[in-house]
Amino acid sequence: MTLFLAGAGIDALASFEPAERALSAEVSVLPPWRTSAGEFLNLMCMHPVAYRPPVQLVDAATLGRSLSDFHSQSTPEELDLLLRVCTQLLARGYAEGLRCVLAPRIPALFAMERDAPHLTQPWLIVRRKSGRLDRIRAVWEPLRRGAYQEAELIQAADDANKRRERYGGGRRKSRSKAR
Repeated sequence: MTLFLAGAGIDALASFEPAERALSAEVSVLPPWRTSAGEFLNLMCMHPVAYRPPVQLVDAATLGRSLSDFHSQSTPEELDLLLRVCTQLLARGYAEGLRCVLAPRIPALFAMERDAPHLTQPWLIVRRKSGRLDRIRAVWEPLRRGAYQEAELIQAADDANKRRERYGGGRRKSRSKAR
């Protein structure tokens, strides 16, 4: 709680007493980082099923065009829809991932019923009208894992991402059909 409140300029309640825990470098990088260009999230607490759908959604919206071409040819409503949905997908993935990563250090999170640590994946339904994005619907499906294994699942995905970066793997560029 101290990590998030101090960075946001919010004073904690007078009754708030920080837990007596050692500083964890892993936990200290979980809040959004503020830079001169804005804020960004460290993907260390997000499972790939949370951050890959926005990328795929942008790919589906651009239909092989560059992002600048898409921006100049799309309507404000289409851009707003795309940004709003991507923001919602990332926000939910971040919140779920954060609870899962913190839960082993804060066991009381497991007793929070609906907000207990769990991971879900979005299935997106995209509707187009006249070649433009008209409606996007996300349906959330739980990732079935054994009890208390969500943090390990996120760690395994983060390790896989690091291996891909180290050995030059990653997202493949699609070739344009028109030559």
